[in-house]
Amino acid sequence: MIEHRLPENVARLLRLLAERLESYAEGDELAFDGLGPDLEEGIATTSDVELAALLLRGVAGAATAAPSADPSVEPAGRSLRVWSREERESLSPEAFGYLLDLKNRGELSPGQFERVMDQLAAAEERPVPLEAAREAASQVVLERGTGTVDGSFDTTH
Repeated sequence: MIEHRLPENVARLLRLLAERLESYAEGDELAFDGLGPDLEEGIATTSDVELAALLLRGVAGAATAAPSADPSVEPAGRSLRVWSREERESLSPEAFGYLLDLKNRGELSPGQFERVMDQLAAAEERPVPLEAAREAASQVVLERGTGTVDGSFDTTH
């Protein structure tokens, strides 16, 4: 049997949310007031929050489809994006981690991140390998003239 363990930051975040929910259920109307600053103080990274949200949605049986949005509006800089099951399964774990790292380090803006995902959605190879994710991220960064992504792209084509 394979044992699955949550990353400690995600487990800590879920415990924090459970404590806040219990406090609210006990009548504390301000139970969630300090949650934002707690998250900003480094309790969890954006990836940890995304994973916690994904886990909660999975437990609740929530649909993974995102509400429709205006594609011309770029997401907020600190927006949290929950990946659909199809998106997670379409990328190799290395490619998934690479793109999250670029986003978390600020090398890809939320809008650029979405453009990379759009490019990778059209890729024929499944799961999309790390090299294809690097190439797509590099193309998106170069199309905006904003520099390089890890210096890991080839400009000969």
